[in-house]
Amino acid sequence: MDNILTHILKKRSFNIKVVGNSMYPILRNNDIVYFKKIGFSQAKENDVLLIYKNSQFIVHRLIYKTRNYVITKGDNNDYNDGKISKRNIVGRAISIKRGRQCFNIKHFYLIQSSLYFKQTEIINQTLKNNGVDFIFIKGLPIYIHYFKKHSNRYYYDCDFLISSLNKKRVIKIMKKLGYKKIQNDILNKEENYWQESYYKIVGGFPIIFDIHYQVSFLMTQINTLNHIYPLKLVDKLSKQIINNKKLVKINGYDYPIISKVNLVFLLLLHFFHHNYQNIYQLNKINKLIIALSKEQLNQLIVLIKNYKVNKYLYPCFYYLNKYFKTSVSTFFLGVFTLENKQTINIVDRLKLNIFDNKNRIDAGIIRFKILFYLSPQPLITRIFIFINKKVIGLIYKVLLKKIMKFF
Repeated sequence: MDNILTHILKKRSFNIKVVGNSMYPILRNNDIVYFKKIGFSQAKENDVLLIYKNSQFIVHRLIYKTRNYVITKGDNNDYNDGKISKRNIVGRAISIKRGRQCFNIKHFYLIQSSLYFKQTEIINQTLKNNGVDFIFIKGLPIYIHYFKKHSNRYYYDCDFLISSLNKKRVIKIMKKLGYKKIQNDILNKEENYWQESYYKIVGGFPIIFDIHYQVSFLMTQINTLNHIYPLKLVDKLSKQIINNKKLVKINGYDYPIISKVNLVFLLLLHFFHHNYQNIYQLNKINKLIIALSKEQLNQLIVLIKNYKVNKYLYPCFYYLNKYFKTSVSTFFLGVFTLENKQTINIVDRLKLNIFDNKNRIDAGIIRFKILFYLSPQPLITRIFIFINKKVIGLIYKVLLKKIMKFF
C-alpha cells in the first residue's frame, strides 16, 4: 500500500474506485472519484479529501481544521476518523464518474440545492396563497440570505414553523403537492406533537420538509415535559419567532424568514438539542455570531435569560471558545460563568464527541439526561417526570428497541 501512495504522490491528478457507502448520498459504492493532489494549506472545510491512514486510503469530508491537523468524517458515518496529520492528506475530489455519467462535484451540490430551492419556492407560494401564517427557520432560503451563496455540501432538509391551528390545512397542502409523511419508528402515528416530516423524490434526490408546530428543542416525542422545562415558554418563543419574521427577496420571491438574532438563538438551541454534536452546525453559529452587533448580542443575552436556557446553552459557548476561540464566545462565557460552573462537568461526564453522531435511540437517551440534569426547574419538580405515563411509555419502547437488537 505504501508503494501505491508513493506512486500517487508523484502525480498531479489520479482516480480511485470507491468501496462502501460511508459518503452516501454524494458518493456511492463503485463510483470512480477523480482527485487533484493538494497540500495541507489548500485543504478547506467541506472538501471531500483522499487521506491515508492506518495503511489504507479513505475518501471522507473535512469537517474541522487546525494549524497542525484536520478531522474528517464520512457523511454517512456516526464516527469521525480522528486527527489527520498534514502529510496524510493526499488530494481533493474534483469529479465523480457513476456508470456512464461524469460530473463535477461542485455541480452536484449546485444541482441538488437548485432542485431543493425550486421546491421551497413552490411551498412558499402555495402556503401564502392558502393564507397560512408561517416562517422559514432552517434551510436554503436562510442560508442563501445570510451567507449569500448556496451551500458547498449536500442539503438534507428545510424547516418551517406554523401555528398548530393551520396543521390540517398544511398537511393537506403537502399531500396535494405529492409529499409523503415520514413515519417515526419509535412513535405511534398519532403521537407527533412538535413536528412532522414530509418527503418526495425530485430529479433522483429526496426533498424533505420538516413542519414545526412549536419550536423543537426538547424531546420531540413528548409534549408533557413541564416538570423539566416550562412549556408555556416554548409556546411564547414560537409565537415570538413567527411574529418577528422578516421578508426578504430571493430569486424575485418574498420569503418570510427568521430574524438574525432569533436564528442564532434557534441554532444554539438546535445544537443543544443534538447533544452538542455536529461541528458543521457549530461553525455556522460561529460565523453568524461574530457578525452580530453589540445591540444584537445584548438581545441574544436577554433571550437566553428570559427563556431560562442559560444552562442548556452554556456548553455551546464553551465549545465555540474551545474550537474557534472567538472573542464573542469568551464574552458569553463571562456573562454566564458564575451560575454554570458545574454545567461543563455534567456534560463531560456524558463523554460526548462534538465530531460524532449517535444513533437515534442512544441520542434520545443522552438528550433526556441533558434535559434533566441542566433543567431550570428545581430537582423536586424534575423528579415527577418519572411518573409521567408518556415518559414511562417511551422508556419502555426504547428499552424494547435496544433489547431487540440482540435478537
